[in-house]
Amino acid sequence: MSHEGQFPRFSAEDSSLVIDSYLIYRKEEIIEILSNFDGKEFNSNVIDVLGSLCSIITVASLPFTMTSSAIHRRRFDSFLAAERIRSLKIVPPGERVTDEPEKQALVSAENKMLKFLESEDGINWIRDSIVMEMRIGLDSEELSSAAHELLGQSIISLWSTFERFSSGFARQWVNADPSRAKMLLDSSDLRNYFGRQTLDIEIIESHGYILNNSMGDIIFKGKRLDSLKIIRAVYEVLFSTEAVRSSLGDHMWILNQRRNLLVHNRGIVDAEYRKKTGDLQDIGDKIVLKSDDLVSSAIAVQNAVIAIISAAIGKGHV
Repeated sequence: MSHEGQFPRFSAEDSSLVIDSYLIYRKEEIIEILSNFDGKEFNSNVIDVLGSLCSIITVASLPFTMTSSAIHRRRFDSFLAAERIRSLKIVPPGERVTDEPEKQALVSAENKMLKFLESEDGINWIRDSIVMEMRIGLDSEELSSAAHELLGQSIISLWSTFERFSSGFARQWVNADPSRAKMLLDSSDLRNYFGRQTLDIEIIESHGYILNNSMGDIIFKGKRLDSLKIIRAVYEVLFSTEAVRSSLGDHMWILNQRRNLLVHNRGIVDAEYRKKTGDLQDIGDKIVLKSDDLVSSAIAVQNAVIAIISAAIGKGHV
């Protein structure tokens, strides 16, 4: 790292590597799409997804947050150390240092730090110091691997967030109108998914012998919407809108396939993954993920949630 008055030096390749390897965003920037969406009576669904997205992004951006905090603290400490030393001039020889010079040093250091952060040189120094600190970290095989692992786990968590939403919302939608259950059970695309549906007395008893508000829970009992193919089929039956179809398109497909590769094949690219995604990474290599992949996936999840809820609002919640 450089001393005062000099900027850390790094190349364009260094900065690109840092940007690709770490999520350098505030969560408010990424969740802005869903935050501004008015879900009306489905607001609880929106809040649940937002909470999950905030947690994912907060964790994914932790390396940047911690590095930024450390750089700011280091710069402030240099101001404070200098001010504390200079404050000793007002202490008579042989006398004990009181709290007053310390307080004055702290105030002076805070003012200098504020002016530094408001100056162009200060802004650039902080930026460049963060970039260089994070770039140096990537020279460590352990830290580089951890950065990649963090992006991968975030991708997995994003899919899990959407899976929970899509499963819960489908149950909720069918619970609101039991006739919607027949639509799903009659679908040829979902015949294998649902199989032959029968009700026994224990299931009926568990719902208090009243099934009007429970058909979604019943037909989805023991089932997960963990495949994009099934999610597409379910929401095609329930809403059949171009907006929903589009939102469950290529971006969500890539997210689902990346998640499957990470979970089921330790992220090692195989022929099936290449065939399904068109990814040109070499078979046998670890999948290369970038921070932009996480951002685009988070946006895709938000767009899909908005499209599904908007379709429900358009049909009316019965």
